[in-house]
Amino acid sequence: MPATVKIDDQTCMIEMLPTGCIRVTSPSPQFNAMNGPGTTGDIMYEVHPCQRHQFDSLNAQLPLNERTAQRKEGDPKPWWSAAAGERAGLKE
Repeated sequence: MPATVKIDDQTCMIEMLPTGCIRVTSPSPQFNAMNGPGTTGDIMYEVHPCQRHQFDSLNAQLPLNERTAQRKEGDPKPWWSAAAGERAGLKE
């Protein structure tokens, strides 16, 4: 079930997808050179778990039954993290 949230003073809808990503749907203001017929409507984009800060912020605003577990300090690093696997010793 989608939740309604404010992102940059814009009312948006967010929902958890079966893939584990969060879909964000927001109204599209006319903000570029593509003005004309067919350029209005909603913008939709997905936020992946590897986008930690944005994902965690949006995840916290979802209804409790749709949220994924928040990562805690000491949890194993996900495969996409620079601190996992062969890159664990490299400085960021």
